[in-house]
Amino acid sequence: MIVFRVDGGSKCGVGHLVQCMAIAEQLRKRGFDTLFVVREGVELLKDTDFPIISLDNVRFDIEELRILIKILRKFDAKSLIVDLLDMSTEYSKYLWMHFKKPLIVIDYLGNKALYADIVINGMISPYFHRYKRVLPSTKYYVGAKYMVLREDFYIYHMRRKHIPSKCNNLLVCFGGADPTNITYKVVRLLINSDIDAKLSIIVGPAYQYTTKLVKLLNRDFCKQYELLINVRKMAEVMYNADIAVTTAGITVYELATVGTPTLMVNRDYINNITAEEFQRRGFGKNLGLAANLSSNIFVETVINLLEDRETRKKMSVNGKKIVDSRGLWRVTNIIINTLESN
Repeated sequence: MIVFRVDGGSKCGVGHLVQCMAIAEQLRKRGFDTLFVVREGVELLKDTDFPIISLDNVRFDIEELRILIKILRKFDAKSLIVDLLDMSTEYSKYLWMHFKKPLIVIDYLGNKALYADIVINGMISPYFHRYKRVLPSTKYYVGAKYMVLREDFYIYHMRRKHIPSKCNNLLVCFGGADPTNITYKVVRLLINSDIDAKLSIIVGPAYQYTTKLVKLLNRDFCKQYELLINVRKMAEVMYNADIAVTTAGITVYELATVGTPTLMVNRDYINNITAEEFQRRGFGKNLGLAANLSSNIFVETVINLLEDRETRKKMSVNGKKIVDSRGLWRVTNIIINTLESN
């Protein structure tokens, strides 16, 4: 049994949970049983056949850790994989001291010490790759080659991306939760502009502002639009878009790997640092923090990208070079090799 400790929902987004589900599916194909232990994300896992244990009523980390160790012992877990955005040094140290089998941490922020056998960090920016080593035996795997994307993204990564002279499909997608509702701000700017393109607007299962967004579209919108909720074929929708507006979370890696030119409007400094690195490497245009977004500059930048086919072609090629969609199999192999060596 391999146990995943991961969350997904309106506060932390759904990307971590989606990634772990993709890894779990690969592990099952290789003959391993899996179990998900979550505080947030039970609803998102209900439609799957993965076994789940909920920590919904657990309030404090120390209480959670004690329960988690009991679960690991009860199921005779062979490994624990932890994917928590705000995982602390103390949290990892407790697990390391009380669980004597491979501890694998999927991390995003770096700049801390982690007690683990394996640390996997798929972020593109070297800023997030810095760790204080506390265990000589810890192995670190860092960089975009280790970003886990669902298997279907590889299919569309391998397809040739057509870059049209005239763009007809503009995608707006700010992840599965978008807790600060950047979607609404961006859509409002687009519908009040002179941009002539169909809007495809994606909102995820943890997005809490759907009613407000629908009212905006019904009240003010006279252009063609498509509101997509809880999309199953995300890779296909992203691939078919001519350009996209997103934030620089996991979504931007997905857009890069299918070659869709992208503008980035960011929720926080983490996204902004990621956006800067993507832009530096030739994919996407960083428009900074959503809180500081200039309406005029945003609309002007969208129009310029729609009209600049050469820039879009370069972005598309560079995006596919940066994210090759093989991270899922690299990470799965790391996990299995770690188990076999122990």
